[in-house]
Amino acid sequence: MAELYEKVVACFAAAATATGCTFDIEEIGHPYEDLINSPVLVELFDRNISELGRTMKRGSDFQPGAAGSTDMGNVSHVVPSIHPFLAMHTGGYVNHQPEFAAHTITPDGEQVIRDGALAMAWTVIDVAEGGCGISWADPTYFVPGTSYFDPLPGGTVSCYASRVHDYRKLTVWRDARSLVGDIYRLTGSFPPSEGFGLTAQMRRAAVSIVSNVAEGAGRSGQMDFARFVSMAIGSTCELEAQLDVALDLSYVDAHAHARLARRLESIKFRLSGLERRTRDGSRDT
Repeated sequence: MAELYEKVVACFAAAATATGCTFDIEEIGHPYEDLINSPVLVELFDRNISELGRTMKRGSDFQPGAAGSTDMGNVSHVVPSIHPFLAMHTGGYVNHQPEFAAHTITPDGEQVIRDGALAMAWTVIDVAEGGCGISWADPTYFVPGTSYFDPLPGGTVSCYASRVHDYRKLTVWRDARSLVGDIYRLTGSFPPSEGFGLTAQMRRAAVSIVSNVAEGAGRSGQMDFARFVSMAIGSTCELEAQLDVALDLSYVDAHAHARLARRLESIKFRLSGLERRTRDGSRDT
C-alpha cells in the first residue's frame, strides 16, 4: 500500500507540474482497519460450510488483497467477526462487473448465496446455544485480546459432532428427501411392465439415499456415520445411472433428465463433503 501511495502522489505531482498548478495532500488516517478474523468463528464456519460440500481456503491459500477495502475491518476490532468469501464459476468476471452481477441470479449463484446464509446461520446458532465453550452472554468475549479472539481449546469443535447426528438439520438430507417424491412421481408414468424393474429400482435407490444418512446418524461413532454417508453416495450414483437408462428408453424427456441429473450431482457433491468432514472430525475426537 505504501508503494502504491507513492505512485499516486507522483502522478499528482506530475500533473501539477504539467499544468502549472500546486496541490496539497491532507492525511485523514486509515478509514479501513485491517480485518481480524476470530479463530473461533473461523473454525465453526469452516465446519458448517464443509457440511454443504464446500472447502474453505485460509491464510496463504487465499489471494492477497482479494478482500479489497471493507469497513468490516473496523467492525472486527470491536466484536468477534469473520468475513468469508464463497466462490462462483463466473468465467473470469469479478465483483462490480455486469457479467458477475448477472451470474448471481443463476442456479449456481443462488446456491452460493443459500450455502453462505445457511453456514452463517448455523455458526450463529452454535454460539447462541452456548456450544464449544462459547457464550454471547459473557461480555469478555466482546473485548479484543481476550479468549474469544483466541483459537478453541485443543483445536476441536465439540458442537459439530452433536449436530451432524441430527440428520433432519442437514440441507442435503432435506434435498434428498424432496427428490424421493420427484422420483416417485416420475416413475409413476413408466410402463406397467417396469413395476418390478426400473420403477422399483429407481424408487429404492432414492429412498436409500435418505435412509442411509438417517441410519448412520443413529450410530454411535463418527466413522459409522461416515460409512453410511458413503453408502448414500453409492445410491446417488446408482440413481444417476438408472435415470440415464430411463432417458435411453424414452421414459423421461431430456429437460426433466437434465433437471434431475443436476440435483443428483449437487446431492452427491455435498454428501462427499459431509463424508470427508465427518471422517476428519472422527480423528479430532
